[in-house]
Amino acid sequence: MAVDLSGLRGKIRRYGEGVAAIAARKVEQDTQAAAPVRTGVLRSQVSAEPPVPAGDVLVVRIRSAAAYSSYVDEGTGPHPIEGNPLLVFFWPKVGEVVFFRHVNHPGTTAREFFAEPMPARWAAALQMAKSRVNV
Repeated sequence: MAVDLSGLRGKIRRYGEGVAAIAARKVEQDTQAAAPVRTGVLRSQVSAEPPVPAGDVLVVRIRSAAAYSSYVDEGTGPHPIEGNPLLVFFWPKVGEVVFFRHVNHPGTTAREFFAEPMPARWAAALQMAKSRVNV
């Protein structure tokens, strides 16, 4: 006896696309919420693209378009900052504006809001999303 499974593959694909789309939105929201807020630019630049089929898999891209997001996420080591031609700062310690040709920045601590928590964030979003899709 033959069984007609012609519609099964389409249902499975639709289910996967639905789960991935819901999970992508959840990861986008969670990553935005985890982003440090100083001006709000970093948070506003986190986005998720809709799932894209690539053979037998679906690709979801979560990204931060802010040019400095990797520095915030991963931190930086000590580094020089060169003026063009000068750097101008208000220095509270001396209570006045100061001018420098260069300074040695001590580096910044990693905030780890994006890359490190992403696998766990994605797994949790998939768990939540799978119960919300019906085909």
